Amino acid sequence: MDINFLDYRQELQKIAIQKLIVKAVVIIFLTSLAILSYWGYQQIKIKFSEIELEKLETRVKSLSAATAEVQRMKLNIKHANESIKEISRVRKNQLQVLQILEGLTLSIPDGIWLTKIEQSSFDKISSIKGVSAFLDKPKIAEKSEKKILKVQGNVLKNAAGNPLTRYIKILRKINHFKKVHLQKINLQSSMSLSAFNFILYIQL
Repeated sequence: MDINFLDYRQELQKIAIQKLIVKAVVIIFLTSLAILSYWGYQQIKIKFSEIELEKLETRVKSLSAATAEVQRMKLNIKHANESIKEISRVRKNQLQVLQILEGLTLSIPDGIWLTKIEQSSFDKISSIKGVSAFLDKPKIAEKSEKKILKVQGNVLKNAAGNPLTRYIKILRKINHFKKVHLQKINLQSSMSLSAFNFILYIQL
């Protein structure tokens, strides 16, 4: 029996080539499957990221709206506090004015009547002889806060019991009047009456 080794070798080569082709096809298929799987995974990941991004954007918008509302509320609270402070300041000033007027007018003895009440400052009266020495000189930081009243009035010359002296003593006992100073007193005569006009400086 004759064996053709050439044909046998060719058959072996064909089988080997076929095996290589099969291996290559399998590798290509597996690689394609891996690529396809990775692509699918990336697509899912991108879709999930898009969903999360949409949720995040929604949250950011909600937070932005909430932040704007908080800022608006803070602004409203600030305005309300400023209004309350202004109202309190006005009420305090009104109360102080009422206390001053009450102290000046309700304690007036018979024979005295006031003609003028005006607010002044230490700078305005500092040049008046005797006044600046009697009243406390305010510090630089307190100059805008220190207030002085200039009170002008008349007292009847023939009034009994020296009403001006009694009036000054009464004023000095009032808590919100720190100091009361009689600056001057002049005799004023007319056909109908004879009276002294006086000027008081009151430090608040």
